[in-house]
Amino acid sequence: MKRRFFLIALTIACVLFICSCDLSSLAPQQGETTAVTDAESSTVVDIETTVETEKTDVLDTTVESDTTVESDTTVESDTTVESDTAVESDTAVESDTAVESDTMVESDTTVEPDTTVESDTTVEPDTTVEPDTTAEPDTTVEPDTTAEPDTTSEPDTTVEPEPDLPKEVTAYGKTTISGTPLHIYELMETHILADTPAETIEFDESLNITLNDLSIAKTIFLSDHPECFWWLGGGTYAVRDEVIKAFYPQYLFELEDIASKKNEFDAAVEAIIKDVPEGSAFEKALYFHDKLASMVVYQTSENDQTSYGALVQGKAVCNGYSTAYQLLLMKAGIQAWTVNGYSRNIPHAWTVVWLDDETCVYTDVTWDDQDNLGVVLRHYFNMGLDEIDDDHIVNQTFILPECDHNNEGYYDVINANVYDTDGIEKVVKLFGKQENGQRTANFYYEGNDFRQWFSQNSEDLSNALGLRSLAYSIIGKEVTIIASDE
Repeated sequence: MKRRFFLIALTIACVLFICSCDLSSLAPQQGETTAVTDAESSTVVDIETTVETEKTDVLDTTVESDTTVESDTTVESDTTVESDTAVESDTAVESDTAVESDTMVESDTTVEPDTTVESDTTVEPDTTVEPDTTAEPDTTVEPDTTAEPDTTSEPDTTVEPEPDLPKEVTAYGKTTISGTPLHIYELMETHILADTPAETIEFDESLNITLNDLSIAKTIFLSDHPECFWWLGGGTYAVRDEVIKAFYPQYLFELEDIASKKNEFDAAVEAIIKDVPEGSAFEKALYFHDKLASMVVYQTSENDQTSYGALVQGKAVCNGYSTAYQLLLMKAGIQAWTVNGYSRNIPHAWTVVWLDDETCVYTDVTWDDQDNLGVVLRHYFNMGLDEIDDDHIVNQTFILPECDHNNEGYYDVINANVYDTDGIEKVVKLFGKQENGQRTANFYYEGNDFRQWFSQNSEDLSNALGLRSLAYSIIGKEVTIIASDE
């Protein structure tokens, strides 16, 4: 039978997402509008296509700044700054080379499927316990002998409690696939996560592995393993009669450099993990969310799609933010998973977080990191599926977990959701202590028109606080009011 060999281009970087979220600085001035950029630009690489670059607005971000000055109970409003989103395009070119060769050496050997890989979460309990009572009792009693009491001290068997360790987390995505994609996934765990990653992964041709099988396995594998920063899914494959017989991963670093990169990466992770607060999963997740948003700049770079780019180099786009957040959570024993899809028709990535066995939430650190405004938002922290579904659509490859939100959003937990019908009493309680003549309140406005609410309540709010001037800003629906005595 005549045989043919082809080495065909594989551009399977299904999770290459380059999100543009550049924000111009917020500088409210009288009669001037400041443009605020909050656009995501990412890359979707289809199996048989080249890199696509998207350009479009993502977030309808409104930034307002109003100043209310009370003078003899007359409240004046000075400035209002409206901001529309600007668009910047970030182009990431992930090229998988297309090579056709007639000189490949045919291998007559059949590679058996590697079925020995076990999940890292499978732990066989040690149920074999040797009893300590096997000694035969001494029943011989010497006559006319007074038995001496047994004064032999028993060893101290008190077990010192071990320090609380992060609970073991599982690779959730792996539980959602089966059959051939699962087999490929396990081969990737064996060969790509190895101390020295493999240059070739061979498949059993009898399994009839297709491009779709490979694509599914790769997508789920990368979503489960945020620590795999040296590979983003690129590579080439060999095919015979439309059946893939081997895959050749293309890594972001030279093989001999990956070990040192891992050491550098582990040190950066440890520096963050050591300061994680004790407390609930909510508190730890909020710490990682704010820490990541404060230390990472949204910027395209050589490794911007990876957790390495975010945690070591401090530069990342959406997939870098998401996988870094996922990794930190998992190191703290909190189950997490990166998913990708679209936000308003733009490719994007974000994170699923399990706060406990019954509660899972969705967090988009990228959108909460507003660098150019100098703020870290919490709107996209711990959202429910019904909330994030308003502007996030997950790819069909991902099977989302069935769990509840249980009011674990940031503003839900701190009871800082304000409605049209709320008076000033609730808002007054949200103001912090006065520092340098100012007090600040942050909350999420659930109503329809904050401007109207502020117009109706600003005078009473100023009187209640005992401060003359009120200024507010709105990003999305997150409101900040600053009250001062000037």
